[in-house]
Amino acid sequence: MLKKLLIAIPVLLVVVIIGIVIAFKFIDDQFIETQALKQLESALNRKVTIDGHFSLTRTTRPTLTATGIEIASASWDSNNYLLKADDITIQVDAVPLLFGIISFENIIFDNTTFNIIRNKEGDSNLDFTGKKESSGSIPYRPKIDRVEMNNLVVNYEDWAKDSKLHINTKSLSIDAVDEETIQLKAVSNVNEQPIEISSKMCRLFMLFGDEFCKVTAQVDTFPFKTKVSGDIDLEENGYINMAFNTEGENVNELKLPFKTYLPDTNSAQASFTLTGALNAIQLSKLKTRLTFDDSTANLSGEIKSLNSLSGVQLKFYAEGTDGKWLDLYQDQFPGELIDHFTAALELENHNEHWKLDDIEASVTIDDTTLFSKGEILLSEDPLDLNLNINGRGKHPEWLDKIQDDINAKYIDDIRVDFDLIGKDETWSIKNLESIALTEDHTFTANGNIAFSTDNTTEIELDFTSSGRNLYSLARIIKQNLPESKKFHIQSKLKYKKPTLSLINTDIIIDETSIQGNSEIDFVSPPNIRAQLESKSLDIEHVIALTEDLDDSQKAQRDTTSEKDSLFSDKPLNLDWLDQANTDISLKVANITYKNAHLENLVAKLLARDGIGNFKINSLIYSGADLTANFKVDGKTNTHNYDMHTENFNVGKLLRESDATDLLTGEIDFNLDIDTSGTTTQQLASNANGGFSAFMTNGSLDNAPIDLLATNLVKELLPGKKKESHTKIECFFTQFRGKNGLFKSEATLLNTKNIVMTASGDINLAKEKYDLTLVPKPKNISLFTLDSDVLVTGPLNDPDFSISKGSLFKKVLQSAAVVALGPAALAVPFTTIGSNKYTECFEEVADTTTKAVNAQQDAQEEEEAEKNDDQPSEAKVESINP
Repeated sequence: MLKKLLIAIPVLLVVVIIGIVIAFKFIDDQFIETQALKQLESALNRKVTIDGHFSLTRTTRPTLTATGIEIASASWDSNNYLLKADDITIQVDAVPLLFGIISFENIIFDNTTFNIIRNKEGDSNLDFTGKKESSGSIPYRPKIDRVEMNNLVVNYEDWAKDSKLHINTKSLSIDAVDEETIQLKAVSNVNEQPIEISSKMCRLFMLFGDEFCKVTAQVDTFPFKTKVSGDIDLEENGYINMAFNTEGENVNELKLPFKTYLPDTNSAQASFTLTGALNAIQLSKLKTRLTFDDSTANLSGEIKSLNSLSGVQLKFYAEGTDGKWLDLYQDQFPGELIDHFTAALELENHNEHWKLDDIEASVTIDDTTLFSKGEILLSEDPLDLNLNINGRGKHPEWLDKIQDDINAKYIDDIRVDFDLIGKDETWSIKNLESIALTEDHTFTANGNIAFSTDNTTEIELDFTSSGRNLYSLARIIKQNLPESKKFHIQSKLKYKKPTLSLINTDIIIDETSIQGNSEIDFVSPPNIRAQLESKSLDIEHVIALTEDLDDSQKAQRDTTSEKDSLFSDKPLNLDWLDQANTDISLKVANITYKNAHLENLVAKLLARDGIGNFKINSLIYSGADLTANFKVDGKTNTHNYDMHTENFNVGKLLRESDATDLLTGEIDFNLDIDTSGTTTQQLASNANGGFSAFMTNGSLDNAPIDLLATNLVKELLPGKKKESHTKIECFFTQFRGKNGLFKSEATLLNTKNIVMTASGDINLAKEKYDLTLVPKPKNISLFTLDSDVLVTGPLNDPDFSISKGSLFKKVLQSAAVVALGPAALAVPFTTIGSNKYTECFEEVADTTTKAVNAQQDAQEEEEAEKNDDQPSEAKVESINP
């Protein structure tokens, strides 16, 4: 019997095994697929589909393979899927499979995409709380030894915060090392080094089986050494209580998939604790310390709900002596200039509003320190700021390294205080109070500046600048300004796109003052408008303002030879004519130039479309009015100059302006010149038109003209009365020219003692004189001392020579003929209606006619006496006008 039993048992086992194998062989793939999908959908409460093939490898260790696996996302996310894999391989237990139960052992995913979504209500598609319970009990607990994912893509989206995160993982594996240990290995785009985590007391199947497990992990191969210890309970909502501690060197070696915006660190340390339910994890005991070259930063505090990032209370403090880290965030301010900085603040979160509170920061550069204090509210709208910023400093030379507009090294002391407010899409600098001091200069600016998110800016500032020597301001703002004994500048600056206005401007420099308003429209081209008035204006200050020479240029100018060219071949700068449309009016009550005083200047400057027109409507000097109109066309490079005045006391003006005291008298003057060119040399060479001048009742000191026409020896004889000046009865000259060559049409000088005429030309193109002056005494006895004066050579250094025996009679007679017809020559003055020209020329004509007749009579008498061989003396009386 025993023998039969021993034989029957093996046979029975073989039959059973054969039966099992036969039964296993006849299990339908469709049945397996249906059961697997049914169990998976029941567990996840999500639709699961297989678009590709599904097959079962029938061995003692059967394997399921499938392609095109897709798990649907949550019902509210119909446009996405939770997971999609190209290929999946699952090793299952054979015995449970006979009962239609899929029990996983090893799972391999290839080319898997995992989408994690959080909607605006805060729901996650990882929430499976609505899943149905499986009917019946599972008679066999799954024993999952390994999960492997190759080429895993994880996409995270938060619709409420409009944030996204994308991670590519080359490989991820979770292995059961033994009965108490699991091991995780991952290689991803975060870092090419593998992450290895070992966890005791937490079998892999427990993670999927709602069991308590204890985790102790350490990462040594990652750039940062990390230790994790604590408990995980996945029952119901789950619970976590884990402590984290990590340390490393350069935080940027983590190669996180989002930009850290941190400079390279020498060391980094962080520790914190995660506690609470998995849907409401709290971060506490946070301590983070980052060390840079010469700086440190610390972060501490807690987050009451890490899931929703609410209840945030973090404190931040940083201090250092190296500000190069600032260059990572901006390129306008060199961080290396910072000598020392501190920053302290609290980061808080209440009701979805983030707030930087109790901000206190300071930056020290050389002898300057800037302080800021206040708060910043962070929300979905633009930042809501409320900061007070003030600074104090001495000799802020460091400013010169970040801008080119000023020489800050000349500032002795600087102070600034303002509130920086940001609200409702507008940032404002309010309550600005600033002051800059030098030894003899004070500058202040007070007001408000508003910046809008639509790139519009509004400025309203009151500024003043006052002191003694204006040069102290000039060297700071890099402008060429005149020296002064005192100055004061005050104005209100307003800007609202596109117009900048200077309102109630008041400029006082010594005895010069300018008041008025001006505007600039920043369009294309800009429009410049100004209405300026002045009680007193010093021309010397204006001249100094227009000079643009440094010391070396001035020295070169002062040492330049007097025989250098008068006209330059350098191009004129007329770009301003078409760069802006200009409308400037100026009224000046009193104008001074040295000792000269002029009154009631009314002028206007108009420029539009490349054409400029400067017009003097009135300028009064000693009762005489001067008008002028200068027109320049920058497109055609043509110029027109008109000037007219009557009874203008030129001698007094020359004397009071320290030009010369040799001449006195009043002139009538008219100028009408048309020309073209791009340099002053071309303008001189292309000049057409003429000028004329007439003078009466003048005088010329030291009588240099009279001496040319009289016998110098006789003039110096004892007993002869010398006169200190020569009286000018009248003077007239008229030149007309073409292409820079101006010829004398009529020039006549009538003094007490002589009548002088002139002929010849002035060549502006060649910058040369070619004139003949014929001065003749009214005393007939001196007519034989015939001497002409030749004026030749450069305009700025002419040569004077005396020519004896010249054509006296011809020139003098011509002068008489000219003088008899003044109306034809003095055309520019015929409209004045005065008879003073006629009276002057009639007197000259009468004098010169008598002189010619007397000389002819004397010559005839002398010849008659010679013929009679009788000595006789010519009796010729002097001709008095």
